[in-house]
Amino acid sequence: MTLSEYLNLEEETIQGIQRAIEAEAVREWEILGKELACERKVEQPEYLEAILWIKN
Repeated sequence: MTLSEYLNLEEETIQGIQRAIEAEAVREWEILGKELACERKVEQPEYLEAILWIKN
C-alpha cells in the first residue's frame, strides 16, 4: 500500500506536500545561513554554497 492509498490522497497531492516541505526546509536553511553569515561575517556566496550542498 502506498502512502497516497493509505491517506486516501491523490499522488499529485502527496507530491505537492513533499515539494512544500522541501521548500520550507530550504527557507529555514537560508535563514540559518544568513544568521550564521552575519554572526561570523561570512561572505554571502559561501553560505549559499553550503545551502545548495545541503539541499542536494
